[in-house]
Amino acid sequence: MPVFRCGICGSQSWQALSEMDGKTGCPLLTALCLQCAVAQVTPLPDAETLHAFYAQAYREAYKGVRRPKKKHVARAARLASERLGWLAPRLFPGARLLDIGAGGGEFVALARARGFDAEGVEPHAGYAAHARAAYAAPVASVPLDALELRPDFHLVTAFHVLEHLRDPVIALRRLSGCLSPEGALAIEVPNLSYQHAAPRNTFFAAHLFHFTPETLISTAARAGLRPLEAQIAGDGAVIRAIFRPGAGVAEAPPASLAAEIMALYARRTWGRYLLSPRVWRKLPARLWRVAEESFWSLRCRRAEDIIRRLA
Repeated sequence: MPVFRCGICGSQSWQALSEMDGKTGCPLLTALCLQCAVAQVTPLPDAETLHAFYAQAYREAYKGVRRPKKKHVARAARLASERLGWLAPRLFPGARLLDIGAGGGEFVALARARGFDAEGVEPHAGYAAHARAAYAAPVASVPLDALELRPDFHLVTAFHVLEHLRDPVIALRRLSGCLSPEGALAIEVPNLSYQHAAPRNTFFAAHLFHFTPETLISTAARAGLRPLEAQIAGDGAVIRAIFRPGAGVAEAPPASLAAEIMALYARRTWGRYLLSPRVWRKLPARLWRVAEESFWSLRCRRAEDIIRRLA
């Protein structure tokens, strides 16, 4: 039996939530901590292996490319526009933004086009190079633990980053060290308690940790962060939250949460999924998004033209 020690709370009490990588079909143990209800890959890869993977192989493994294609740019730009709309009430002209895990630089480029002083960091060398070449976006190719801490950003963003990191609590502490006195940290992660995902579309080797709204807030509290807001987005599949440094009561998730998560995943079958009306109601919107992204990737000759259209 694997030796388990929770990467969030240190507990050794766990139960297997999944034993397969949903992408490759290879063995992959994802354990649910019965104390803090955070799910995590067991055992965790070492830091050196992770650095090499994200710098050299992650995009190739998940996208099949070293630099984004225009269809990838179109999707990333659409998401960037949506996220900037969410964050707009907390921003002002010239606000300093730092985007962690900046990918191809679309969020940074669009934020700059809308009048913000944005920059980013992205561990993958090819995607960071694309950001600089396509948009002249200041995106550095460095891992998070090598990031220079400058406490002068009004907003630090990490979209679908926290679940990839070996120590989320330490990572959140580092990110809070980049905030100005009035700064805030915006986090987006997949929602472990989402009820309508396909049975094999949750657990992957690259996703080391899995959060619910409750466990994201309790994990952030361990890093000295308090929530300003938290919401469910993406039809329930995504958690979005904004945090600020500050002392507060670190409330533990409900004692029943781990059992509720185990029960949710025990009910997940292909039969339930395919017979769910909600799954089929989402299909037209999904097809429309794909068609729209394809249209703009064909109509725009260069990646920067897609950004310019949304600015």
